[in-house]
Amino acid sequence: MDTTPASNTLNGQQTPAAAHQSSPPPQNPPHKSKLSTLWVALIMFVVGVIGGVLLTITYPKTLNKPQSPQLTNVTPAPAQSSTPAPSPSADIAATPSSTTNLSTADWKTYTDSKYKYAITYPKESQISIRENGDLNIFIKGHEYPTGMYVEVDIIQNPKKLALRQLGNERFAADAPEPYDLNWKDEHFLDMTVLSTKHRPPGDSGEQTIYMFERNGIVYAIWKSPTDQSGSTTFNDLSTQILSTFKFTD
Repeated sequence: MDTTPASNTLNGQQTPAAAHQSSPPPQNPPHKSKLSTLWVALIMFVVGVIGGVLLTITYPKTLNKPQSPQLTNVTPAPAQSSTPAPSPSADIAATPSSTTNLSTADWKTYTDSKYKYAITYPKESQISIRENGDLNIFIKGHEYPTGMYVEVDIIQNPKKLALRQLGNERFAADAPEPYDLNWKDEHFLDMTVLSTKHRPPGDSGEQTIYMFERNGIVYAIWKSPTDQSGSTTFNDLSTQILSTFKFTD
């Protein structure tokens, strides 16, 4: 038996059977998805180019644009007053000073009619007169509680000792035997006198002593100022007091 499949003959040509030899349906062509990708890439490129152009144009302007200054609250400095500063207190004993030109307008004057001299001193001073005629002027300030002394001593000389020896016995009596105080000749109050500097044991101030004889009377004028460290107030003040000493006859 012949098993050769039947075939159709068309115009004398043989055609295969159509039942099981039909072709598969055609698929969508891939060129459409590629075209979409190209469009997206093109759009992104154009956007990038435009953005770059805009950035190139605007960025220099941003750099060159002046920045607005930041305002800071500034408190103005107070105006300086034209009123002069107050002068230091006139209380010499309580106010440190290194000035020797001290005002003596309100000072008091002590006059000794027996020994014929006068001396001026600040009105705040305390004065005392001993029985032998010695004058003690004491000044004390707030900064200087130990105070300072200015004295005019009348030294009796019944033994008729030389002035140096007499001065040693009077001012160097803190030892069993008087010792030499190294007296020197010095010009003081328009006359030649003996002078020395002496710090008695236990005394807080150094004594500056001027000793001389006039009309048979021996005078010893001395000062013992005590200043704070670095101050010369009392020394200047005592020097000013001594400069006012004068004879009245």
